[in-house]
Amino acid sequence: MKDQILSSLDNPVQLERLYRENKSAFKQAFNSLYPDLENKELSRFWNARLNFSKGELAWGSRKDLVLMLFLCLIAVVLAKLPSLLSINEEFYYPRNIGFIVFPVLSAYFGWKNKLSGGTAISIAAIMLISAIFINSLPNVATSHTLILSCIHMVLMLWCLLGVAYVGSYKKIRKSGWRFLRSMAI
Repeated sequence: MKDQILSSLDNPVQLERLYRENKSAFKQAFNSLYPDLENKELSRFWNARLNFSKGELAWGSRKDLVLMLFLCLIAVVLAKLPSLLSINEEFYYPRNIGFIVFPVLSAYFGWKNKLSGGTAISIAAIMLISAIFINSLPNVATSHTLILSCIHMVLMLWCLLGVAYVGSYKKIRKSGWRFLRSMAI
């Protein structure tokens, strides 16, 4: 492997091919050769690529912890609302399950990404209007309108969470896939 790396130092495509064929052998061979190759730009790039460390795990500040605890408390109160106010659980949970989690997460990401006032207000207003709408529908258990509204409400709340996650409506085209990838993991 060392000979192949040395013969391919001026051919980045070949180096990439060697790397993809056997990553661990390539890294081991390259690291043993690197002290002799430090002066070449391509070898510095490969050294940075192969030996990159992400650094310390950042847990956030004390403000982050206080905010998370406060938001978790809000989520718990929302989840326990039927038992606190004697609301019928069969009425409450199908309609409001998304409102237990998504507004709290949206508030956290909105605070973390420093959303503009207009974006934050529009997300909050849409969520509030949606909560009023879904809870004002008639209590008919077999209603297709109610079932479809409950399903689509969760999807809409998830989209609003995506807006808060990427930072604004304008960044959705650029960063929307980042949000979807992070939620899938």
